[in-house]
Amino acid sequence: MGIKIAVVDDDETVLEMMRFHFKNSSDVDKVECTQDSQHAILLIHDYKPDVILLDIKMPGLAGDLFLSSLRAWIPKTPIIMVSGVTDKAVQRNCLELGAVAFLEKPVDLDALDDTIHEAAGRLSANSPHPVLEDSMELEMVLKILVNEGRLTTKEAQLELKRRMQEGGN
Repeated sequence: MGIKIAVVDDDETVLEMMRFHFKNSSDVDKVECTQDSQHAILLIHDYKPDVILLDIKMPGLAGDLFLSSLRAWIPKTPIIMVSGVTDKAVQRNCLELGAVAFLEKPVDLDALDDTIHEAAGRLSANSPHPVLEDSMELEMVLKILVNEGRLTTKEAQLELKRRMQEGGN
């Protein structure tokens, strides 16, 4: 079975380019795309991608802030930042927050393929489970999933409790 990729980018042209690029790839099983962080939470919950491609500048929660929420929620799913942001401090911050790579737009598709294969190959399975120091980011994700009927309130409370205990808090 191939790699499942979720792409989160507010630029429809980028989403179409990604769909087209991965359409004929024998290594990619499916690509799902969305344009904002709230819909991305629903897509990720339902689709369970192997790798996430995430832009920084988009409506709602900006990609770098959304990255923190994703790391709190799905710490082992590799996230590759794909953005036109060239500020090295922002790029470094994304890597420190847990992105496995930062690729600048316009993205070199061969480099993107290589990065995806590398990320999917390890699936962050060897990555340490980050300590959940602040539950606010996870709570935000769980609240959206409850509001959209993807989780019950009890399921969300149990997930938060489990994750806080894993973090030693």
